Amino acid sequence: MTAGFLPGCYKNFPQETGESLPGYLLRLSHANGYDGIADLLRACTGVRKAGAAQMVHALRQSENDLKTMSRVAVGDDRHLVHHLGFAIIDGAIGLHNTRVDDDAWLAGRAQVCPRCLAARGFLLEEWDFALVTVCTEHGSLLLDECQECGGAITWNRSHPSHCEHCGADFRHANANAAQSAEVDVAGDFAAVAPFRFLGHGAEGLTQQWDAGFRIFKGLALNRRHWAAVEVPPKYLRDMSLSERHRVTQLLAQVRHDGSYHLPALAGHTETILEPLRSIPKPTAIRKHAMRIWQGELGIPRPLAEALSSSMPFSDEPPGHEVFQGRPPSFYSNEAVADFLGVSGPTVHALIKARKIAIPAMGEAFDIDELLGAQRFLSDGLLTPAELAMLLGIPLFGADDAGETGLPSWNPRNNSDRRIELRVVMEYHLQLLAKFDEHVPLAGMVSLGKLATRTTKPLDTLIRGVKVLLSGAVGSFAWSRPFRWADLLVPEDEANLISAGAQQACNTAIGQQE
Repeated sequence: MTAGFLPGCYKNFPQETGESLPGYLLRLSHANGYDGIADLLRACTGVRKAGAAQMVHALRQSENDLKTMSRVAVGDDRHLVHHLGFAIIDGAIGLHNTRVDDDAWLAGRAQVCPRCLAARGFLLEEWDFALVTVCTEHGSLLLDECQECGGAITWNRSHPSHCEHCGADFRHANANAAQSAEVDVAGDFAAVAPFRFLGHGAEGLTQQWDAGFRIFKGLALNRRHWAAVEVPPKYLRDMSLSERHRVTQLLAQVRHDGSYHLPALAGHTETILEPLRSIPKPTAIRKHAMRIWQGELGIPRPLAEALSSSMPFSDEPPGHEVFQGRPPSFYSNEAVADFLGVSGPTVHALIKARKIAIPAMGEAFDIDELLGAQRFLSDGLLTPAELAMLLGIPLFGADDAGETGLPSWNPRNNSDRRIELRVVMEYHLQLLAKFDEHVPLAGMVSLGKLATRTTKPLDTLIRGVKVLLSGAVGSFAWSRPFRWADLLVPEDEANLISAGAQQACNTAIGQQE
């Protein structure tokens, strides 16, 4: 043993070019009689984590432990230091001068290419990425489960080529062929290099690898995440290969000449958010999609717009452009009311809703705020007629419109029965998150049908929605065109809605407040 060596391994060999760090550690541990990666690292370094994948992630961020492991393996403390990534506060690490999110690394599973494993005898670094689902050399799908027993392949195994559950040899497994475009997508992510995207304009946009990761993750989110406007920090890393490969297939369909045409992916977004089509505002889907793509995932606005709509957005120009550099000045509520074409109480309601700010003494109202208030009045409120379209049952006059149980946006004006779109959207999105698209429809009855059986159909429908959101009904479905009347409940639980279920309603109302 040379002076550079540290004890721990009696069989020493270097890491191969392109070899995975956990794959190398697994190969080293097996050759030296350890029971897997975790056993090796606990014996030879100061890394202490729950599982093998977590220990490797910690090792990447510790120069001292990488140097120690290098000396144990080959007697050269620089051998593995190229794997060192600088820590980033949000859980990502910097690798190859690129931000690599923690969720980009597989944790709950590992994956292999049988042919590569048989030919090379080691595991490739690109297989560590959750975003790589295809072998870029052989053009076949990777495997993340044993074909013999169906058990998941993980980093907790003790042999690089054998199943930890049944001992089957992965090198003898069969892998399905992938499309050439899918191989290209996998190659783009494996390269850890910038991506080129096409938005609504003719000019391509070059973005860092991290933008490609965020788009991949957004496409992998399920309906409930989209409804709740929630992006789990750790999601891809534990998904199965079949789930992740569906995203690879989506990206392969829009990849042409090395660029990704993002407006072609807007259809995926629109399909997930299809139930929002029943909201009688043409921009409902687009605006909600932007909350995810730009607001939660941090996709740059031009790319987020392309992912949210197949057609370009029409930007709202600022006041100085609308009025050709000479916007009018309004100093009183009355003047604002005349400009907006509304009543005085409506102006008060806009001020209370913080759509318009009261200017300082002697100053005019902000023209951009007034234009925003104008858009709010047209796009941010539902009229009784629009509400009836969403509910799926008619509203008979002002009394019915006032008995929806939904708060008027302008309570100071009893004749204004409009409802703020935001309030209705919250109900609609909760329904979108909770309905079960796989529940059998046999023996189900619609809320619309239940409502027509009563003397107060509107009251029954609204109560029914609140009961569903309270969780009092085990599971419910939703049929097209996704109005509230199209919600479906089991016939044997319909009495919860028809008979009142007041306790469930009170719970749901409290949650909304």
